[in-house]
Amino acid sequence: MRWWWRSEAPRFLSDADQQRCMPAVERTAAFMEAQAAAERVIHSDLHFGNVLLAPNGGVAVLDFDGCAVAHPAFDLVLTEGELLDFPDAPVLTAAYREGYAAQSGQPFPVEAAEVLGVATGTAFLEWVYGSANPEVRARKERWGPSLLDDLALRG
Repeated sequence: MRWWWRSEAPRFLSDADQQRCMPAVERTAAFMEAQAAAERVIHSDLHFGNVLLAPNGGVAVLDFDGCAVAHPAFDLVLTEGELLDFPDAPVLTAAYREGYAAQSGQPFPVEAAEVLGVATGTAFLEWVYGSANPEVRARKERWGPSLLDDLALRG
């Protein structure tokens, strides 16, 4: 994450955006380093497009080519971010977190999710700006300004 901000972000983001987001990036990187013992193999691209629901209620996860070693909350936050596209996002987010707790038997990792929101935001920016597909970049680049505002607030 730090690598992208130091080497690639300057090609795509203004100096002002880089500076206002850097405290959040450093805080998140420090959290990830401190939580290294909690890291596991994760999907790292877990979004609704990579999940299939079977008629019998079963769930299948697809597209494991981006698996990584990271904190498991990264996948939770990435998937939760998909809910922001819906007008009733706060209600859906609360239901998502309650469902996680009910199914896993553990509380939703709120603190980790808050910090790792910066990591998922950075991963999204890296994906958009690094995409070889100009259509992907054109469609997704519109999220950049609000995402940068969110990252700056998390610092």
